[in-house]
Amino acid sequence: MKAWLKSILIRHPTVQRLQHRLRQHRTISELREVAEIFRNNRCVWSLQSGNTLGIYRDGGFLPNENDVDIAVLAEDWHRGIEEELRHHGYAVVHECGGYKVGAEGVYITVRKQGFGMEIYPAFKDSWDGIAYRWYGGTCADRYHFDPELLEETRPVDFHGAMVQIPADTDRYLTAIYGADYMIPNPKWDWRTQPKCRLALSPTYLVQADIDTYTEHAINENSR
Repeated sequence: MKAWLKSILIRHPTVQRLQHRLRQHRTISELREVAEIFRNNRCVWSLQSGNTLGIYRDGGFLPNENDVDIAVLAEDWHRGIEEELRHHGYAVVHECGGYKVGAEGVYITVRKQGFGMEIYPAFKDSWDGIAYRWYGGTCADRYHFDPELLEETRPVDFHGAMVQIPADTDRYLTAIYGADYMIPNPKWDWRTQPKCRLALSPTYLVQADIDTYTEHAINENSR
């Protein structure tokens, strides 16, 4: 096939829809695999944000979903999980802005053939005497939750893959999207609109292995 014709075909809306559906199917298969790895390592984890909203409200992927967001309790994450993911053919990359005030937080991107998965270690902390869990990736304002919203999960069938979502799904989705989350909002902006995205400065005092984790992340990125 000539290059110019191929370039036209791959931009055709029908072809793009088929490619998107194919990536969805591959993502389901990979979620099944990643869930098994988490289960073998006794991780507490759950799908986050639009993935949970899509399952709970729409019964599947949101129409324009093109990635997977996962929270894992930070104390459950370790190098062995990364090695197992790589063994199964996943590319694993640390995205680390450091742990200083105003830094970007940390997450791990995992990718094979389906949608990229962004795995967020959820750290323990407290603010003004109130305990919470936080995670964050590309912005200084991190996601903050009551600890139980990330520590307590429940299994659901997601197109044949058994995945975990926050056990109190209604309260979790309300924390992000507000009480009207069952009404689709085509103008939703994940950068500015999440209700639980707050500009608090993490203390890190209760996360004993934070220095070790930071050093490991920096070493991985310097290879």
